[in-house]
Amino acid sequence: MQIKEAMNFPVISRTGRTSAELQTIIDTLILSNENGKPYSIEGIQPGKKYNSMQQRIRAQAKKLNFNVQIHFDKTKQTLFFRVPKVSELETTIAPVKGVVKAKDIKNVKSAVKTK
Repeated sequence: MQIKEAMNFPVISRTGRTSAELQTIIDTLILSNENGKPYSIEGIQPGKKYNSMQQRIRAQAKKLNFNVQIHFDKTKQTLFFRVPKVSELETTIAPVKGVVKAKDIKNVKSAVKTK
């Protein structure tokens, strides 16, 4: 066996078939990103079916570098999703009347009292 230094590290990506269902999700996410409109999938049962579908949508949105919002209506067994416009995201993150969420504050140093 001989070990030597490599010039580069190869990028390995998973390449496989994209099912028609998955391609429809991808196309719809791209469309929602362009127009900001919500889309729905009917006949989604609460539990495993819902978890699986929302996970698929989130995974594809992440690959496309989109922020996605997902809501589920149990009574209608309908999953709603959309890619909000950037301006909508900015208004939800902006502080309200000087109030800032704790998670948005970074590197706070507390003063130490000495006697």
